[in-house]
Amino acid sequence: VWRSRMIRRNKPTKKTKVEQRVSKLDSGSLLSWSEQSLYGIGKCLSSYQKNRSQDELDEALLASECLYVIMKELKARSMV
Repeated sequence: VWRSRMIRRNKPTKKTKVEQRVSKLDSGSLLSWSEQSLYGIGKCLSSYQKNRSQDELDEALLASECLYVIMKELKARSMV
């Protein structure tokens, strides 16, 4: 009995806004979004190299998080 209390079950996590949005898009749109995310990451990093703005790093981080969610969704769809 004590052992069952120690085992934690994985609770389903709530989807983030990006995950919700990405799950509603078709694969063609996801590919377009991924290209835009890559462009945004490159643009922000290039700008950061010039002026060392924290805002540019924040934007690059946001774009990379979006790209990660998009790639997970595309991978999940390709498995089906």
